[in-house]
Amino acid sequence: MSKIKLLTATVAITLGTGLTPSFAVPFNTFYVDAENGADSATCGGASLVTPSTGPCATLNRALENAAAGQNIVVVHGGAFGPIYLNGQISITGPDDKSLRIINNATAPGCIGAAPGTCAASTTAGIEVNAGSTDHIQLKNMVVSAGTAGTAAILIDGAAGVAMTDIAARGGTSTSTGAIVTATPSVGNLALYIHNCDIAFSTTMGDVLLQPTGSAGGAIEFSGGELHHAVYGLQINANSTTGSLAGAFDSSQYFGFNNSAVSVAATGSGLAHIVFSRSTIVNTGGAALKVNGANALAEVYENVFTGDGLGVNVAGGSTVVTFGNSAIFGNGTDCAVSNVPTPCSTALTSKPLN
Repeated sequence: MSKIKLLTATVAITLGTGLTPSFAVPFNTFYVDAENGADSATCGGASLVTPSTGPCATLNRALENAAAGQNIVVVHGGAFGPIYLNGQISITGPDDKSLRIINNATAPGCIGAAPGTCAASTTAGIEVNAGSTDHIQLKNMVVSAGTAGTAAILIDGAAGVAMTDIAARGGTSTSTGAIVTATPSVGNLALYIHNCDIAFSTTMGDVLLQPTGSAGGAIEFSGGELHHAVYGLQINANSTTGSLAGAFDSSQYFGFNNSAVSVAATGSGLAHIVFSRSTIVNTGGAALKVNGANALAEVYENVFTGDGLGVNVAGGSTVVTFGNSAIFGNGTDCAVSNVPTPCSTALTSKPLN
């Protein structure tokens, strides 16, 4: 079987088992109201009539009162310290994104236990270290790495993480990681990022998916933007024997020192992305860099312009074009192993039929 057919089958299977987030408010819901709530061992109800059973004042207290598999809804937000999620949970903030979670070096909140119980500390605003069947849902919040965190959101393991309408920030940290970092070592992680704004760090990248061992994963990024960081998005299969897949649609990328989107598979792991209806502009490196014999990217109806390099095809990788992307006005529009060459030669053409 050809590399393109093999990787296409892989991405279809991987994304087919992906995350379908639902943010309807169900039963077993704990409420947080930073303006009117009161913390107690019994807080979390929706009514303000009885403070001891009404909304909690803090996110950590609601987490402590809740159990894995339950839900937290923040009615009026505030600034809270880091949290450590080691089980299935849903956290939804108000539409104004007044829910702010910041790594301020305090003991992280914990599901069903006091802060610091699940983990004494964390280097992220939100750290996810859940089980292989656990799903995490996060919506309507600002998450920051703070002054010294290595990430705003760090994912060590889970079955799936859904992020919707999240603003993730590098804070003032000088870490060299990524604002959203996913480095699972087992299982297959499904990462869903929709309408998110991930940006602002002079030392970090925006998003990194880099499993190790035999772990695999799939990432879907749609309707949002990555910008103003060292790099935009990296899918790196160099340290795994598993398969990585990515689907990116209707998104914007701009303001990077290095490449906006990178796909690497120089070992036995596989990496395949589909990149469509998106714009990459004003990046110092390549708009799209694909490296390694097991790396494949398909591009459809994109605009890559004003970048140091449009598309860089390196290490025996393959970039498939449907002939309807605009790659123009870059320092170099296309290159093979960083040697300038016409795009018609560098990219594999595929008809639309």
